[in-house]
Amino acid sequence: MINDKTMMALTLASAIFSLILGLAVMWSSPFRSSNRAVALVLLLETAWLGCVYRAMGTAFLPLGEKLVELEWWFRANAIVVSFLPVSIWLLMDVNSRNADSGSGVFGAAFPALSLGVFCALISTSDRFVYHDVRGYLKRGEAYYIYIVVCLSAYVITIFKTWTSIARCRGIRRLELQFIALNSGGAAVIIGVLNAIGNYSNVRAFNKSSVVLVLAATVIAAWALLFYRVFSAREMLLQVVRRLSFVAVLSFGAYSIWIVSSVVIAEPFSLLLGIGVCGPLAVWSDRKLRLWLDADGERKLSNVRRLLLEIARAEWRPAHLIEQLEVFLCMEFGAHSCRLCLDHSDAENPVVSLIRKRGRAYLSLCELGWATPESLSRRKHRPGFSDLQHVLDSEKIGLIISVPRNSPTPSLIVALGMKRDEWPYTFPEVRHLQGLALVVDNLLTRSRLVNHASSRSRLDNMAIMSKGLAHDLRNLITPVSSFVAQSQGKFSPGSTAADVQAAAWRSIGMVDRYIRDALSYTDDIEPRFEATDLASVCSDSREVLAGRAHGRGVIVMLNCAPMEKLAMDGGLIQRLMTNLIANGVDACAPGQSVEVKCASPNDGWIRIQVRDNGCGIPPENLARIFEPHFTTKQTGNGERGFGIGLTVCRKIVVLHGGSISVESELGRGTVFTVDLPAAQTAPFPRGMPEEVRLFDSNVTPVVRS
Repeated sequence: MINDKTMMALTLASAIFSLILGLAVMWSSPFRSSNRAVALVLLLETAWLGCVYRAMGTAFLPLGEKLVELEWWFRANAIVVSFLPVSIWLLMDVNSRNADSGSGVFGAAFPALSLGVFCALISTSDRFVYHDVRGYLKRGEAYYIYIVVCLSAYVITIFKTWTSIARCRGIRRLELQFIALNSGGAAVIIGVLNAIGNYSNVRAFNKSSVVLVLAATVIAAWALLFYRVFSAREMLLQVVRRLSFVAVLSFGAYSIWIVSSVVIAEPFSLLLGIGVCGPLAVWSDRKLRLWLDADGERKLSNVRRLLLEIARAEWRPAHLIEQLEVFLCMEFGAHSCRLCLDHSDAENPVVSLIRKRGRAYLSLCELGWATPESLSRRKHRPGFSDLQHVLDSEKIGLIISVPRNSPTPSLIVALGMKRDEWPYTFPEVRHLQGLALVVDNLLTRSRLVNHASSRSRLDNMAIMSKGLAHDLRNLITPVSSFVAQSQGKFSPGSTAADVQAAAWRSIGMVDRYIRDALSYTDDIEPRFEATDLASVCSDSREVLAGRAHGRGVIVMLNCAPMEKLAMDGGLIQRLMTNLIANGVDACAPGQSVEVKCASPNDGWIRIQVRDNGCGIPPENLARIFEPHFTTKQTGNGERGFGIGLTVCRKIVVLHGGSISVESELGRGTVFTVDLPAAQTAPFPRGMPEEVRLFDSNVTPVVRS
């Protein structure tokens, strides 16, 4: 049986713990209204526990002094309890309205505050408690009025909370559920314990309400303030599982201790009970976890099989990504889902916004996952504010990075808000993390399969192009020699002269095709030297000056001042010449091509070639970098061969960079080249697709 001194020590410890918890709540996020409201509840609870502790201490005083002290602390305890419904009302109102205005919150809580003040005044009345003829304290009429008013205020507060639940959505509804269930459940249990204690005259039941109130408050603080969000059902399962563990360990050990103490010495009987029930409690907890699927492994295993079936049916990365996004939307009931395969993908709206806010990206890598609710509950940091802005602006309900806590994640999964407007709970976060690992592996496999297929196709085309180029060179040599020898032998304007000129142009076209084909198939070793990028771009413009003038197209150059960069000047000039030539050919007379070179940023150089020409059809945009694919029927009077952009991609890859394109029909096209500002060694030759396994180096974007 718990004696008075033990109960006093337990009450004092509860008061100290409640005070520390209240201060910690305020320290964690002092400007969040929910934290302030919870801290107020905890501080009032601390004061109440302090009054209970001092009232218990009067048992050790002389009778006369005891009665005076007991009456004083009894009234003080009643005053503190008068304002507990007010604090719960404030907590309910703050969570239901998400209010940060102090005047608005206290204005809404004015009815409960008025009842609290009324109860406090009643507790100071002479008829609240009084001394009878024998000198003992008795409860007067005012005490029972006080009880009725306090209970009414408490019932009104709980009823108001329940009615507010129906009007709220998302995290607010979840938090109000906790407040109502926690407060109502604690009140019912405390009432039952006190009724049992008064009926049986076993005061241990009455005294246990102190611990119960503290436990209920701790659970409420955990549910409302901890960054891991749980639903009421999930929280109940957690509590049941832990109570089951404690019950098996405590009652089992106590029973064995009592039974075995008859035949075994006292210390050894207790050790026997702990030794037997400890493993039993662990075993029962493990079985209960499996039965309740507390870790979500059974659910994850079932969904994993469905993902594998989707991956077996579709190996193309783009189509697989679409199917996986639809599947994840259905699995989590989200409005949208985005799989961001590489944080360097500048055209992905989520990744682009995160890159603009560098601290947001670092925060996501540090946390591994984030929801708007979890960020609002964490201690304020600048990076968290940036990440919160990304989630709010893109209407993201949950975002995770894979691998978790990696500084360079290979996959970012962003789920939109839920259709039912509920927040994502922590078990759902863990479920998505498990699925994201599977998705990352499936996409890696898909990219490997696609890479192998693409590499095989390109190798075959390279062999064919190289053989064809050599054959054409051998065949065209005598023809070009004959045409060269006949140069100037025909009178100008004659039919023979026109045929000779046409033959000479055709020989030039074939020669350019041979050169481009061999450039694509040959192993090129770039020579990195200090190169003036502005001069290279200027030389490319000069090379194409006649071509641009003939079509009436203006080529503008806008290069920021910068130091010389490590690059192969010859290859970069060829890259720029091809891109500018494509822009000139796409423009009508009077239109323009702009070349822009941005200064180094975070170790990267960005080059953009923008034209306001005809644009590229969406169905062709994804294929423009494929060898021998062309829709250019004319170009300086010549049909294209579909080698130029393939060579451009190879040059960019050899420099360790990436090239992307975005186009809009009738508005123009923009080619963007990102190159590292510093080079240490050449990138692998002849294998452009293997330079970056997780980046195709080509990002086509169609603007609607």
